[in-house]
Amino acid sequence: MLLGLTGVFVALALKALLGTTLFVVVRIALALVFVLPLPVIAPGTLSAFADAILGRAERVTGAEALASRRAGWSLQLPDGRFAEYVLWNLWGDLQPGKRYTVTIGARSRVLVAEPVEEQA
Repeated sequence: MLLGLTGVFVALALKALLGTTLFVVVRIALALVFVLPLPVIAPGTLSAFADAILGRAERVTGAEALASRRAGWSLQLPDGRFAEYVLWNLWGDLQPGKRYTVTIGARSRVLVAEPVEEQA
């Protein structure tokens, strides 16, 4: 889905830039507007796509569910990195403060399997 979204923004930017119906300045401005999200979307998309193509994942124990997702992350890993769902949580709510064993993409740190709650 993220790969498709990246493609849509690239296509819109190219269409705006290469179109002939608007003034050159307007076409350049539109192309810039469509290119702006790409530095945010493209790296994550390419990382997740590489993980999927290469089948690279790692299992991490001791990931702590965060109480607040305001920063966009769901779990903090023991080494200080963070992990997140691709777009939504398929498996149900995590309990804040509890520790989970998670399987994440090696590059993207996106959850690829259901988190398993660790027993105390």
